Amino acid sequence: MHSQSLKSPLPNEHSSNLTESHGPETHEPEAFGPISTILRLDDSFECGRLNPHRIEQSIMIQPPPVKSRQCEYNNILLHVCSFILILEFAERLSYYGINQGLKNFIDKFGWSQVASNAIKSTWTSICYLSPILGGYIADEKWGRFKTLIVFGVWYTVGIYIVSISALPEVMEYPQLANWMCHCGLFAGVAIGTGAIKANVITFGADQFNIHIPSQVVQQHHYFKYFYSLINLGAIFSYGYLSVLCVQGAHTISPKYGYFATFFVCGTMVVIAYLMFYLASPRYNYYATQTSALTELWYMIRGNCEYSFEARQLLYGLIAFVLALMLNIVAAFLTDSYSSGHYLSYIVVVCIVYAMYTWIRYGRNASYMDKSMASNGGKYNDEVIEEIKQLVRVLPFACFMIFWECAYDQLDANFQSITQQCDLRVGAKSIVDAHADQVPGALLGIIDPITIILFIPALDTVFYPCYTRLFGRPPSAYGKVLVGLIIATFAMVWTGVFEVLRRDSGILTTFDPETDEVVPILDQALLQPMNHMYWAYAIPHYLLIGIAECLINVTAYELLYREVPLHLKSACQTIHLLTVAIGSNLTSSFTILFQAHFPQNLNNGNLEYMYYTLGALGLVNIVFYITFMKQMTFGMNRTDDATSFEITCSFHADELGIDYDHIGTCKPHHCAKAQAGESFESEVMGNHNNIIHSRDGDALGQYNAIWQSSL
Repeated sequence: MHSQSLKSPLPNEHSSNLTESHGPETHEPEAFGPISTILRLDDSFECGRLNPHRIEQSIMIQPPPVKSRQCEYNNILLHVCSFILILEFAERLSYYGINQGLKNFIDKFGWSQVASNAIKSTWTSICYLSPILGGYIADEKWGRFKTLIVFGVWYTVGIYIVSISALPEVMEYPQLANWMCHCGLFAGVAIGTGAIKANVITFGADQFNIHIPSQVVQQHHYFKYFYSLINLGAIFSYGYLSVLCVQGAHTISPKYGYFATFFVCGTMVVIAYLMFYLASPRYNYYATQTSALTELWYMIRGNCEYSFEARQLLYGLIAFVLALMLNIVAAFLTDSYSSGHYLSYIVVVCIVYAMYTWIRYGRNASYMDKSMASNGGKYNDEVIEEIKQLVRVLPFACFMIFWECAYDQLDANFQSITQQCDLRVGAKSIVDAHADQVPGALLGIIDPITIILFIPALDTVFYPCYTRLFGRPPSAYGKVLVGLIIATFAMVWTGVFEVLRRDSGILTTFDPETDEVVPILDQALLQPMNHMYWAYAIPHYLLIGIAECLINVTAYELLYREVPLHLKSACQTIHLLTVAIGSNLTSSFTILFQAHFPQNLNNGNLEYMYYTLGALGLVNIVFYITFMKQMTFGMNRTDDATSFEITCSFHADELGIDYDHIGTCKPHHCAKAQAGESFESEVMGNHNNIIHSRDGDALGQYNAIWQSSL
């Protein structure tokens, strides 16, 4: 996320850094791309009101597009960005369509439940690391459009390879099908989805000119539709494709269910990409530039020569990367060698060490002062101060790893538990073995539905009630804390639920062919179902969804508040890394508790893993409270009586922009607008989609959301 006017200066390079003055003659809409205005709560407000001088310093101008659209449209959202929105919907539908059925599909190749869950979690971790590569290539090499096209083809080929591996005729050769499946998944889908994640949202944001008020409004609607389509894609995948892959359809046999599911996913992407490509004359295109993340990397490495503490931060990063690599090996060795088990211990040790270094040496980065030019170092003082703000985010990021581990349970181990509940619907009797069944993956639909329903409730009911009761809005620190508590409770409750499910007894029926009493099996894994009804599994899905609304949305808000503008892409990279590490931790714990995780859960004690996760969650909460209070990280500001509610008024005629607004800016509105993407936990966030994009784009998004609150 950066633009030419925002990039961090290289060593010994003079930095104007957001104080560059631009004359009115440079603000002709025909000559320049969108302006992005960001309200920096730390330095743009004085006594609760905007400082016009500071606002002037916060106006950034993107360079002109290297290629403009062939003709202008009044409705950019409809005539230009609709094709980008369709692409995002298709990509998310295909991603979740694969994700929901992946665990059970891998199991069909003879992998155990432990291995299939571990491989699935490992695949997820790569999906959340690959946006870093996709963003880098788009920023510095190819530009967004070419990156989207090339990796879109890559992604589609990967999906079709997985589809072919699901054909019954191919699965007659298990080794071939197994290799095809994993090559398509890891080399194709995981890499392709990351490149799309990194660029599609900001390519759409590039199309709007914020000089034009109507396009400001359209851009705001673009982001809202973008997030809504993510959840709609997830709902379709978990609601329909989860049934198709297990039960087939009217004209599709169940044995072709997975092939049909993956083929639908690939075909949707092909159609969307054809529309996207045919609309290419309608787009604006911007030049590539040096990535702020690249410059940051060289600066951090250079700082290591000045202090032991900086070197420890680098060693922590190396430990995280080592954990990611070792976990890939461990996941595939789970069923064959005991070495997979031992490698998982090493993975956990690497993660713990890395967390220790980032928490201990990230709390206070004053040791970086040694590298300042004023102290005889070779780096600009202002640049080092900004890097210190980024380092300060590291402890918070580490405490999110447990949350990401808990979140990754949804499509892995939660699904294993649910599939051995009573999945029948409309059973005529307790021994009815032919009743329709609800696929275990279907319960994944609870997460996006929870987000859609609970976020408005937070913003309109819970947060205002808290404000009235305590006289101040809830802090970001408090929201995340409550979310971590709920996630920890969800882990403990899942362990309790597993005991109750196992003790409820196996469903049985009489088989007239053998004259024996036999268990009633689920359709996905052909394992015995127990008397515990599937609907009783909803609470632990619901708890994770509620925790996600509190944690993810708030984390994005903090990422915007705590670091300088041009370092937000680096901050998003850190966030993506924690998502990947959380998925790796899920894989490692699944492997470590392999002895208690048999193919038939009725013969094991899976609750031990969840009790352990609950205990670790409690430890995580204690350290989170301790260190975040020491750092006052995410706390409400005490020097402003109105805290987040800021009455603001400014006029910027001298900049060539006719803004004259009076209103109330509430950052929780930003959280509301961001909420739809929290199901990505990519964030894609999430704002995970914004990784490595221009700061101007991300800030344009933030500005559009802010404008809507006025």
